[in-house]
Amino acid sequence: MLPVISISALVSHNEARMTSIEKVYRILELLRRHYKTGLTNKELSNRLKIPSSTCYRIMKSLKKFDFVSQRKVDKRFFLGFSHLRYADALVGGMDVPALCLPHLEKLHGSTKDTTFLTVFSGQHSIVVEICGNINVLMSIARGAVMPMHCAASGKAILAFLPEPERSLLLASLDYHVFTEQTITDPTELKKQLREIHKTGIAFNFREFHPDTVAISSPIFSKHGKVIGAVAIVGIAETLDQETIASHSRLMLTTSREITEELGGKFPSRLGREAEPKPSSRGL
Repeated sequence: MLPVISISALVSHNEARMTSIEKVYRILELLRRHYKTGLTNKELSNRLKIPSSTCYRIMKSLKKFDFVSQRKVDKRFFLGFSHLRYADALVGGMDVPALCLPHLEKLHGSTKDTTFLTVFSGQHSIVVEICGNINVLMSIARGAVMPMHCAASGKAILAFLPEPERSLLLASLDYHVFTEQTITDPTELKKQLREIHKTGIAFNFREFHPDTVAISSPIFSKHGKVIGAVAIVGIAETLDQETIASHSRLMLTTSREITEELGGKFPSRLGREAEPKPSSRGL
């Protein structure tokens, strides 16, 4: 006869398997993903499969140090302002944004669209510098995490990762749906990555936000390893095929110049093959 295992025992086992740091990390990640609507204590505890009382104690401590805030009217939690201090300190201590800013300014001057730089953290594409007037619809800010499967910068990085590393990262993606155009099929994503690897240009047509289009190209270290990406983002209605093609050429030039500025090795074949053509997806 099989032993009877209670639901409470399963929850306790799940809770025991997670360290306190892991619980905090997962809570902050959930709040990051739901930054517009926030989450209640009950919603957080249900998603983490931990007791509501345990979740409440964690949230109380995070709230004390302003890592989360709580809206009075409905008790929903949101990320707090403490994170901005760490983001500014991290970015301020890096040389890469300072070195790249003149190139972003030049690209912005040529395109009149918002330009930004991301670095690869090992799992995420993180925005570290921005140039241009940021439209509130685009939700771009220093420290923002660009999704690897549907943001142009994420796809630009993915396409140039070594195969074992790329496969592991692809297997770990949750393919979160942001819009009707968001890629959720791994086979379709891999097909796009092969094309990006050929051309050096990644596109995002309304995949991350329904009103925006983004173009991106990777930057490389002195060992030829992809370390980040430079990107342009604009309102979809203003970026036609001709403009996108022009921006793509400028993007390759900029990513090459940034790579060289950093002492990196930019693939010599990129920019010399057939001009990158955006797919019809999302247009």
